[in-house]
Amino acid sequence: MSAGTGIVHSEFNASKTTVAHLLQIWLLPERDGIEPGYEEKHFAAEHKHNRWCLIASRDGREGSLRVHQDIALYATVLAENQQLEYAAQPGRSLYIQIARGSATLGDSLLEAGDAAKVDAAKLDEHLSIVISAGEEAEILLFDLPAHSTLPSH
Repeated sequence: MSAGTGIVHSEFNASKTTVAHLLQIWLLPERDGIEPGYEEKHFAAEHKHNRWCLIASRDGREGSLRVHQDIALYATVLAENQQLEYAAQPGRSLYIQIARGSATLGDSLLEAGDAAKVDAAKLDEHLSIVISAGEEAEILLFDLPAHSTLPSH
């Protein structure tokens, strides 16, 4: 959703019997004055199973949702005892969010609700991570421009 002007937004659980688990993530747009818009898409479980599935990007590539920011947002559902690698281009940083389950990034155990930021020490370095699931884990990975204010892990 590009809120722009004139959009009212809210989330609620329409079910009286099923618990809802929502993640609401806000990204600031790259510029002011973007026309309001809304897009919704389902990404099948098999596209996320033990692999990175691009779900949002600036250019909408690979069938992803379009966002007005220099990001690539990936999702995975990583099976127990499986691992995935991600290599970012020079000048990029990563933000990893554990939606459910648990995973290990380096020496850090991350559980549902935990997040980690990883930034290249130098802008000309390639940034690569390996994330391992201790139990089945749903994980979001944001590939972002490097920020000098992010702590390195």
